[in-house]
Amino acid sequence: MKLLCCLLVMMLTVSTMGELKILSTADGEIRPPPCALICTGVSSYKSGWRDAVQEARKDIDFTGCGFVGQPTVTATLQGIRCPSVYTLNGGSTSARVYTVENVPASTLVNNDCDVHWTATGYSC
Repeated sequence: MKLLCCLLVMMLTVSTMGELKILSTADGEIRPPPCALICTGVSSYKSGWRDAVQEARKDIDFTGCGFVGQPTVTATLQGIRCPSVYTLNGGSTSARVYTVENVPASTLVNNDCDVHWTATGYSC
């Protein structure tokens, strides 16, 4: 009887957990709620920062997330005096982060500027 009660409580708890809803997308396509997916990660400062014209850039790879289309990506830097950034999406598996300021890539490496990113999209 105790086992049955525990299973019932567990099933009720799981069924009432938070639901992820995506209200709008860049392409206007809304898919079923069970397909909604948030994937997040950290891209280390130790590799990947490159100098670009008047800014620095870094590619983010989220192949392992399993998006079926281009997700919405947000990013921020964490480290020592890291600048603001913006993203350009590259499809369902990657995005590119650019600094808002003209900062050399070497400064971002020296200041331990990791990219903390979140991608929101669909898995089906």
